[in-house]
Amino acid sequence: MFGRSTRTLTFLTGALLLLGAGCSSGDVSPSATVSALATSESSTRVESSPTGQSSTTTTDPATGSSGNDRVTIADLLASAEVPARCDMPKQTLINGATDPSFSPRSGWLILDDGVGPIAADLNGDGNQELVVRFGCTAGGVGWPELLLVYTPAHGSSAMSTSPNSASESTATSLRGRRAQEQSAWCGRATTEPALA
Repeated sequence: MFGRSTRTLTFLTGALLLLGAGCSSGDVSPSATVSALATSESSTRVESSPTGQSSTTTTDPATGSSGNDRVTIADLLASAEVPARCDMPKQTLINGATDPSFSPRSGWLILDDGVGPIAADLNGDGNQELVVRFGCTAGGVGWPELLLVYTPAHGSSAMSTSPNSASESTATSLRGRRAQEQSAWCGRATTEPALA
C-alpha cells in the first residue's frame, strides 16, 4: 500500500540531502537553488549544475583562450569594474577589491576557493569571456554573491544568478562550455524567482 509512495519520498529526501551537502554555514538551512539567465539572444544560459567538473571546451582563465581575444585574471585585478552592490557605488576594483574608503563595507573577486573562475566562449563570438564571483559585505552583513562576466571588448557585464531572498547564497560549482555557463548555488530556501 505504501511501497511506491515510500520509495518516491526516500528518493526525494536523498536528492535533497545530496544537493544540500557542503552548503551548511552556521544556522543557515541549506538548499540548492536553480538559476537560469539568458546572457545573449543566443542560447547562452546560466543553469543549475550538480557537479563542478569543467567541460573540455573550458579554457584556463590565466593562459588559455577559446578565440582571438581573452580576459585574464591579471586584467581583472588591475581594472575590473563591478556594479553597485552592498551600499557602494559602481566602481573599478583596486587589486581585486573595492575602494577601502567605503569601509566597513567591502567587496572582492572570489578567485581562490576552488569554485571558478572559468573562461569560455559563452556567447559564441569566438572570444573568451571570464566568469568570476564577486562577494561583498555591508559592514559585516554578507550579501548574495554575483557572477560577473567580463568580455575583452565590452568591459564587464553583471549577472545576478543568486536567489532574491537568499541572504547567504554562495556558488558551489561553476562550469563552462561553448555558449553555456552553469552554476549551482546554496542558500536559504526561497519561493521567489531565482533571478534578481
